[in-house]
Amino acid sequence: LCGPVESFNRIAAMKAFYDAKCAELNRTPDWVLRRYVWISPDPAAIERDVLPRYIEGLLGHWRESTTDPENIEIIRRVDAGEPVPTKQIADDRLLWGDPESIVRQIEKLRRETGLDHLIVAFGTGLPAHTDINARSIAGFDEVVKMLRLFAREVMPAFQ
Repeated sequence: LCGPVESFNRIAAMKAFYDAKCAELNRTPDWVLRRYVWISPDPAAIERDVLPRYIEGLLGHWRESTTDPENIEIIRRVDAGEPVPTKQIADDRLLWGDPESIVRQIEKLRRETGLDHLIVAFGTGLPAHTDINARSIAGFDEVVKMLRLFAREVMPAFQ
């Protein structure tokens, strides 16, 4: 129902549709959201080294497939030469940063979307390179570090 890089506004709209359909069918909603995660004790390194490549790939994907007016507007601004900070795009579509900031982002998702379950993928997404079969920017060792950091410092906040 909801892709892993949808904006908060789009998630809220999809959630409202889902809740209405559940009510219509007399079913209890059980909202599942997927998100890509980039976690590090050094969020500045993510912002500097990861976000530009990630957002470049995301914009390329949107150019081919998006129908979301919010995404179309971002593409229009970028194509017009307007400097749209990668952080501005990522903050609404990616869980990224240090463990404390990711906990806050998940709490926001729970508050604003009624999130029941979260499926995360580490170091993946839409990389900006020519190999369309590769879906990861991070290497194996980096993904393992992120997974361990998430398990050690983020997951306990939700148990």
